[in-house]
This record gives sequence, structure tokens and C-alpha cells, in this order.
Amino acid sequence: MKNATLKRGSQLVKATTVSLFSVFIICGSGCKPSPDDAVAYNERIIREQKAIVDKINDLDLTLSTYKPTEMDVAYTNAYKQVIASIATVKGMEEFDSKSEFKDAALQVFDIYKVTLEVEYKELIGLLKKTDEEYTLEDEERAKKLFMDIAEKLNNAYEDIIAVQGAFAEKYNFTLSH
Repeated sequence: MKNATLKRGSQLVKATTVSLFSVFIICGSGCKPSPDDAVAYNERIIREQKAIVDKINDLDLTLSTYKPTEMDVAYTNAYKQVIASIATVKGMEEFDSKSEFKDAALQVFDIYKVTLEVEYKELIGLLKKTDEEYTLEDEERAKKLFMDIAEKLNNAYEDIIAVQGAFAEKYNFTLSH
């Protein structure tokens, strides 16, 4: 009698163990985010990046007008967008318990922010000068600032594209640029 009870108990433990193991396997494979989830996460981050780039492009357009008010308004709008986008992305959850894409985006957004605070701010100050005040040294400095800005923003763009590409590959979706 004891052997029969022990045998049934052993079979019950084996069956329960196999069943629980199967549930973990199914949950483990089924709980992984879908490519659609990854696409949605990607789009949320890239939407913020696009909003920043659009405002910076608006700022760039005003630099050729030499109208101080237009440059100031565009600068303020770009800066506010960077701050808002940083806050939005910081508030996003991790994806698949990982934050690499989010963290990389925040690093890129910080490059945008610092570039606005340093190079753009100085450049706008130079371009706001009257023709009489604007010197050859100012002209050379403005050219250097334009080049520095272009280099920083291009590097930031390449950085986010690389991280985004790795994210897309890992979660099995295709990017369209």
C-alpha cells in the first residue's frame, strides 16, 4: 500500500514538474515582446528625435535671416523641444527589461541640448551683431561654429541610427529611412 501511494505521489510530482516546466517555457517564449511592440517603442523614441530635429532645422533657417527676434524664437522653440523630448523619453519604461535604446537616445538628445546651449547660442550672438559690429574674426568664428554644429549633429544622428538598427535587428523588424 505504501509503495502504491509513494508511486502515485512520485508520478504526481513528475507530472506537476513537467506541467510547470511547460508553463515556464510557454510563458518565456510568449512573454517576449513582439516585433510590433518593438516597432511601437522605436516609433515613440524616433518621434521625439524628429520633433527635435524639426525645431533645429527651423532654427537653422532663421540663421540666414539675421533677424534677432526670429533667431531667438526659433532657438527657444528648439531648446524647449529638446527639454520636452528628454522628459518624455526619460519617462518611458524599459523595453524587454532593457534600456539600451532609451539610454542611447537620451545621450543623443543631450548632445542636441549641449550643442544648443554652447555652439548655437554663441553663433546666434555673432549673427545678431550689426554689419558695423561684425568683424572678420566673427566671420571666421561663425564658420567654425557652423562646422562644429554640423559635425556634432551628424555624429549624434549616426549614433542613434546605429543603436536603432541594433534594436530593430534584435526584435526582428525592418527600418525604413
